[in-house]
Amino acid sequence: MKFSLFLLAVCAAFARAHADPKSYEEVFAPTIVGIPTADAVMGLCKMPDGKIRHYNYGGQPENAAGGAFSLDVSNRMYIESSDGGFTWEKRQAAKGEEFGPFFHPESGRYFNFLNIGGSAWFLDCGEDGKCARKSQICPWPLEFNAEPLVVGKRILMPVTLRTSSSQKSNDFVFGAIFLITDDFGKTWKKSGRLNVPHHKAGGTHMGTRWNHDAMEPSAVALKDGTLLCLLRTSLDNLWQSRSKDGGMTWEEPTPTPFYGTCVMPKIGRLSDGRLLCMWSNATPLPEVRGADGVWEDVFTNRNAIHAAISEDDGKTWRGFREVLLDSRRDAGDFADAYGADKSLHQSQFIEVAPGKILAAVGQNGLHRKLVMFDAGWLLENSRECDFSNGLDDWSVFNYKKGVRGHCAYNRIAGCSLEDNPDSAGKKCMLIKYEPDESLVSDMRGAVWNFPAARKGEIALKAKFNKGFKGAKVMLHDRWINPSDEVAESLALASIRLPESLGDGSVRDLRLKFDAGAKTARLFDGDKKIAEAEMGRPAPVGISYLHIQSEKSPGDAGMLLLSVSEKGRP
Repeated sequence: MKFSLFLLAVCAAFARAHADPKSYEEVFAPTIVGIPTADAVMGLCKMPDGKIRHYNYGGQPENAAGGAFSLDVSNRMYIESSDGGFTWEKRQAAKGEEFGPFFHPESGRYFNFLNIGGSAWFLDCGEDGKCARKSQICPWPLEFNAEPLVVGKRILMPVTLRTSSSQKSNDFVFGAIFLITDDFGKTWKKSGRLNVPHHKAGGTHMGTRWNHDAMEPSAVALKDGTLLCLLRTSLDNLWQSRSKDGGMTWEEPTPTPFYGTCVMPKIGRLSDGRLLCMWSNATPLPEVRGADGVWEDVFTNRNAIHAAISEDDGKTWRGFREVLLDSRRDAGDFADAYGADKSLHQSQFIEVAPGKILAAVGQNGLHRKLVMFDAGWLLENSRECDFSNGLDDWSVFNYKKGVRGHCAYNRIAGCSLEDNPDSAGKKCMLIKYEPDESLVSDMRGAVWNFPAARKGEIALKAKFNKGFKGAKVMLHDRWINPSDEVAESLALASIRLPESLGDGSVRDLRLKFDAGAKTARLFDGDKKIAEAEMGRPAPVGISYLHIQSEKSPGDAGMLLLSVSEKGRP
């Protein structure tokens, strides 16, 4: 009964979000086209006849997943699309049948990596994608949680290492390597190990993050033959390393300008030569006292998945846009609902037509989606919101106290959609402080993404109710929790909206920013009312507006009627 209710919830969530495009010409901004059969990591592929599949490799309990290091499932199945990814049909495989989601152009054959019977295996899946033979890589299981890189005849399979520690249960020394074959799985070599420093308590952190070192590597071949690898870390950013010898040895990893803590990166090359990267460009809440670096207590930065594109082989990047926000980010039963990990941080993408990207995103059947978008959408220079689609574009949630389920909090919507009092039939958003001791933080906030820009202007039309007790407007280069009480210390710029604005009038505010000049200036009409200096560089530009209430009881709040941004990289 519980599983049936789970499936009904998945179908209902999909029906609400499904936009029903029928051709690639209709797809530009991200459009949900389906639900993957398993967590996004290594199940999406395109077949020789043009059909697209998503296998249930990388499961969760609803896939009858095996143990911690196993991707074995008892019900191997997949969904298949015959029309380019717009509609999908379920296929059930014969018992014991396995498939290859990865393609090796040099041999014209598909392949896969799988843990079977306590050993790691390479699967030769022939020209039709069905496993024809398998060969043992090693007599123990491996953690396969990223896609392989194929360069000519060479296959580099990313592997996350977990070496048991004697300190305590579930304490591991992590790291990343590549297993390399030049003869389609007959023989193997092991690359040098990649690792990064540990996170340490200090500053806003009263405790230590889960120190999983470097893991889930994703690599791409640059045009000069160098291999570039991105690494998930426990630190504030993704880290990177380069190899000049085909992946056998790697340079000492260094931080990238991409934010992201304990999230999976995916990088790949499009058919026109551009690079595409997907990851969660997001920072979690500060670690609480008692967090000791062994395993995670709670995840608070996995509700958005982002994408950026590079036209110069990774030297510069544009976009940093939200491809998808978690449809259950405000859910009161977020932690209590069915399943283990609940997030959007995992992804896998393929190019289904020139410039058209199909991405599998997320963990858990209530959260994961298949999303299609045009790479050109990442190059836009503006965005606007009039709340005609409700709060779909915003993160506004607060966390309920108490970690529940698997490393999660239940949530509430901290801001509300309201009728526009001055315009019949239109909506607006109320941002208003309300004390609530049941919340981790009762600060109310609203977070909105726009295409990354180094210079631009944000227009905010807002009605400041009589009794408004103040707020702050912040600019960020990443997603920050709406209720994060240290958000101001992370902001590129922060400007206070004083109580004196609360006279019941509608104001047209303009926030002009210039990362090069390190300035942000706020105008009420043509009058400058505040200015702030950016306290640090913004190497990839600014991509977030964050409005946050002051913690002042009796606040009547502000009504945000519309917002728009125009800028340039």
